[in-house]
Amino acid sequence: MRIITTLLPAWVFAIAMSLLTAGHAQAYLVNYTDRSAWEAALPTGIGFEEEFFDDAVLNPGITFFSQAGGAIGGGVFNDSVAEYDGIFVSDTWWNFTSPIYGFGGYWDVGTISGIRIVGHGINNSGSAGDIPGTYNGEFWGFISTEPLSTIQVILAGVDTTVSYTLDNMVYAVVEVPEPASIILMGFGLAGLGFSRRKHKKRHPG
Repeated sequence: MRIITTLLPAWVFAIAMSLLTAGHAQAYLVNYTDRSAWEAALPTGIGFEEEFFDDAVLNPGITFFSQAGGAIGGGVFNDSVAEYDGIFVSDTWWNFTSPIYGFGGYWDVGTISGIRIVGHGINNSGSAGDIPGTYNGEFWGFISTEPLSTIQVILAGVDTTVSYTLDNMVYAVVEVPEPASIILMGFGLAGLGFSRRKHKKRHPG
């Protein structure tokens, strides 16, 4: 698991996002096919964590449900999705306990029909787009303007089953300040208060 540091404290970004997105119900999702571009496009105050699938234990705060019995094996997540007669016979849901603002990874689809990624939040949802069937280990991800709690993987085509793998799954989260930063901030505020008290004693008027 890896976290990218950011410039603003998490609580500042959280308040700003809640004000900017208040009253909106539709998430605006932007796709990226380059990992570096995806990282660079993350808003200030947002970092990311990464699930490498190097063992059967997922990062804290992540669960998944696969109707097809998807599982971790060989260092990747192996799964399949299907749709017949307009009904999703099998799809997969990734659930996150903390809101996420982006999602992606390295996908191997390898079939004519691709897969579709849909993001769901408490009061919003949106289709992030389709991952082509020609993908063979390339990166595909998106960034959302709205907080999401669930990612749904479904079939992009019709009347077929598509097997795929996912590796190095990344998801964007509000950055939590490191304890050292919080301690330093506390010392700074305490010092500022002490300085102001001294100033008042010297100049009571």
